[in-house]
Amino acid sequence: MAFSKDRRYPLKLLFLLLLLGGFPGSFLGTTGHAASEPWPGRGELLDRFHQERKLLLVYGASDPRWADAYREVADRYRERSRYREIVVRSDLEVGESELAQHTVLLLGSLQSNTLIRRWSGTLPLGLTDSGFRFNDRDYRQPGDFFSLFYPNPGQTGRGVFWVCANSDSFLVAAIKSD
Repeated sequence: MAFSKDRRYPLKLLFLLLLLGGFPGSFLGTTGHAASEPWPGRGELLDRFHQERKLLLVYGASDPRWADAYREVADRYRERSRYREIVVRSDLEVGESELAQHTVLLLGSLQSNTLIRRWSGTLPLGLTDSGFRFNDRDYRQPGDFFSLFYPNPGQTGRGVFWVCANSDSFLVAAIKSD
């Protein structure tokens, strides 16, 4: 789903719901998926996530201006998690085997998180340096963000939660606001 800042949707609430595994997912197509088997459904991916009780949170560290802020946010959610083990890695340090062995949460922007850029071709929306396009509408404002739950391109039996914004300053501030 795509949201605009002018609608004043609370990103923090969305993020909390995401961690509980209950926010809306989106499977609008299979763009970028080259496997011969069909992708699993949202329910199957969420069931596996709830059974394994593990999450790999990959935050954007490619833009040094935001690396510490994202790390702080990621560590805070890891410390607050009671029901899941949350492993925190930056996009610069995460390994392929970790990505394949976990349900993943991507946090950042196209500029700050290289994994978002690398995996963006698998999404049912288009990402560019100036914003993103969804459902024939361009989202280019700093306060525009999207959240999706989609199969992991590296291991389609697991899912990826995407929490991404056009502006790292907006995303960090929205998540940090208490």
